Amino acid sequence: MEDNLFYVKILSLSGEIFSGEVYSLSAKNSMGNFDILKYHTNFITLLEPGQIKFRIKNFKTYSKEDIKNGFLIFEDNKAEVFINF
Repeated sequence: MEDNLFYVKILSLSGEIFSGEVYSLSAKNSMGNFDILKYHTNFITLLEPGQIKFRIKNFKTYSKEDIKNGFLIFEDNKAEVFINF
């Protein structure tokens, strides 16, 4: 199971909200809801208001963060998320 993890860092103007390894990350852009798993295609997207959700440690632990706006960069199994700027 540990092979399915990828690194995520979520930042806001007030500082780091989360950094660590996750199994999945879900958010919303102008096309709708999307999910990221390890080995997802590299991309950059603007985020729409809503929630960022991510699964950590085991598939049952779900964390979420409300956002007004932001953007996400996913490259080489690492996601950087900048929110509420």
